[in-house]
Amino acid sequence: MISALSYYIIGADEVGYGSYAGPVVVGAVRAKANWNLEGLNDSKKLSEKRRDIMNQKLMELVKTGEIWYALAERSSFDIDVLGLALAQKESYIEAIRDVWHDDVTVILDGLIKLDPARIDVNKTISVIKADTTEPTVMAASIIAKVYRDGKMRHLHAKYPEYGWDKNVGYGTPAHIEAINKFGLCILHRKSFKINCF
Repeated sequence: MISALSYYIIGADEVGYGSYAGPVVVGAVRAKANWNLEGLNDSKKLSEKRRDIMNQKLMELVKTGEIWYALAERSSFDIDVLGLALAQKESYIEAIRDVWHDDVTVILDGLIKLDPARIDVNKTISVIKADTTEPTVMAASIIAKVYRDGKMRHLHAKYPEYGWDKNVGYGTPAHIEAINKFGLCILHRKSFKINCF
């Protein structure tokens, strides 16, 4: 965990980056420096049940004003038009700006670099595997994943042949098999080189 550099820390992380269908979603969480919550972890390392429990705890903290959060997403269409990297960066900037504070340090998961004309990059730090070490980044990861997974499961009702209730848009063998059989739908990322058999 990074030592306090400002009064607030914003942690940001994305989900859905490598998915074949659906949006890329960025979560941003602002909390006082040195804030923590027992049970936080990288959202991918938590079971679905544990993620839901942690998400509920985080939403309670939002209600009491202990933390603030924002979500930003770019659709599969946006990804095809802008390219995945730019769509991701646009989502990061939007989510971070929605919880911005002047006295803040922003921690980004990975090596992402944001446009200095759009956000004060002097207040941002990129940290490899921040989603396993930084509480606000872990919280952002959990909130974003619960939101995106829920959205993809909701869309499953409209496109049940692709099994999004289980794979939430990622390129599992069953999803690839369905693409081979039914082709791509409007929510698939056409710009991706989808590895079909």
